[in-house]
Amino acid sequence: MKIPRAIKIGGLKYRVKIVKKIDNKDSSGETDTRKLTILLHRDHKREALEVTFMHELFHAINLNLEEKEVEYLAMAFYGLLKDNPRLFKNGR
Repeated sequence: MKIPRAIKIGGLKYRVKIVKKIDNKDSSGETDTRKLTILLHRDHKREALEVTFMHELFHAINLNLEEKEVEYLAMAFYGLLKDNPRLFKNGR
């Protein structure tokens, strides 16, 4: 999965940054809906970074989801994309 530098969510353009440090030390990622940023902690293996990105996307999509719901959706959708790489490719 390619993690973009920016992504549109609900018509808003979020900047995506891979950073050395996140304010919440226990967190692998952070979404700021006011600043329109998604931060991802760089000290993770690629798959963990991708799952964290998916996790933060769900936070940006729906602020009312509980953390457990976000975690479940992120893992499920990430698995779906990894297991079916041609799912969103053009053609049949």
